[in-house]
Amino acid sequence: EILNCLQVEMMPHTGDEYGWDVFSLNYVVQSPLTCVFTQEAMKKYLRVFNFLWRLKRVEHALSSMWQSMKPSVQFFDRVRNEKSESVTGIKDEVR
Repeated sequence: EILNCLQVEMMPHTGDEYGWDVFSLNYVVQSPLTCVFTQEAMKKYLRVFNFLWRLKRVEHALSSMWQSMKPSVQFFDRVRNEKSESVTGIKDEVR
């Protein structure tokens, strides 16, 4: 029954927006819930949903970027540690 109330919609968009930028889910409220969830409340819900959806996409993009950068960060950390160890070794030899 819940799936029957869900509608996929395309939001109004500019030429720069496409795909997930214009994706939205709309929930059709039926009586007696219409007494509580008015049209105005559902418009606010839609705005909150779209905002949270965009945040989720940003989280996914940042997570993907971090995963792709992680090997580089680990490599540079290892190089830095090796340099630090060799500098410490040289200091010990000079003393």
